[in-house]
Amino acid sequence: MRYDAVQFGAAGYPHLEKNPVPPDKLLYHSKHLVEKALLVDPNPAILGERWIPGDWVVDCCAWGPKDGSARFYIPRGNGRHPGDGDGLRWELASLEPQRQNCAETIVRTKTFRSLAKEHGISSIDRLIVDVEGFDDRLIMDVLHSWMPFPKSIFWEYGGLPNGRRDKIMYELSGVGYFHTTLDNLNRVSILR
Repeated sequence: MRYDAVQFGAAGYPHLEKNPVPPDKLLYHSKHLVEKALLVDPNPAILGERWIPGDWVVDCCAWGPKDGSARFYIPRGNGRHPGDGDGLRWELASLEPQRQNCAETIVRTKTFRSLAKEHGISSIDRLIVDVEGFDDRLIMDVLHSWMPFPKSIFWEYGGLPNGRRDKIMYELSGVGYFHTTLDNLNRVSILR
């Protein structure tokens, strides 16, 4: 089944919307409507999000290099951020501690192949990746799957070390993607 979008790291705020997107929210959007989407995030609050249309699929897990479970690190908030309601910054959570003062929890993990098989994904128009320092690894997992490459990949390159950033750029270019920078943190790679 073709998916308009698959988004990893979906709980922080809605990167996708069923309706056309206002100009100030174009970061992770294209101008066409998203009918079929899979949202993947380990934050259990995503299951109750009201902005998610009923025909979109939500999988409450984290991407991981293997299926199972893993320790997950969630930075504690300072109360000044909209996502600090429960005191935790889920949008900054990661499989490795990226900051000090983190809460720890165990989350389910799934590889991209497992998610694709479970949800019947055969192709993706837009892959959206914001997994705090693991974007390159997840993208490589997708590229090594059995399906056609996504038409576009929106990903966060600003949080990757230079060597890993250069390597994923090289890998994507090698299979036919060209790159454009959205801002100092995000990049979009489009299949030629």
